Amino acid sequence: MAFQEKHKTRLLFIDDDEINNFILQELFADEPDLTLTFYSDSPAAYERLRSLARDTPEQLPDIIFMDIKMPILDGFEFLDRLKEEGFLNDKPVDIFLLSSTLDSRDVQRATSYASIKELVTKPLTVDKYRALIAHHSQSGVSSHSKS
Repeated sequence: MAFQEKHKTRLLFIDDDEINNFILQELFADEPDLTLTFYSDSPAAYERLRSLARDTPEQLPDIIFMDIKMPILDGFEFLDRLKEEGFLNDKPVDIFLLSSTLDSRDVQRATSYASIKELVTKPLTVDKYRALIAHHSQSGVSSHSKS
């Protein structure tokens, strides 16, 4: 009887707050069922996703945590490009948008993207991240305040 390796959930964090990225990397370092990738540069993250979709689509992330307010390419511009180019159309990827404030315009705009599962206020607790990861297959967009 052959054993099939358990699929690790692939997480992609895109946030220009490198201190936050470092803390998350440390907090999740011992999670055997997670594969973590961090980018503080959204254009570089976008190019990496494009490359994975073209060359090794099985390595695309299962979940993306994306800060809305990013230099050069903000979260919504990033999502517009994804939608335009369509290279994530063949693999469902849950996207959680992160924001320091829940501006009503951001909440409204987030509802126009089917891939956004939730718009979440930062900072997030480790428990909140774990809850989002555990329930990433749920659909719909909602907004939550700090947890």
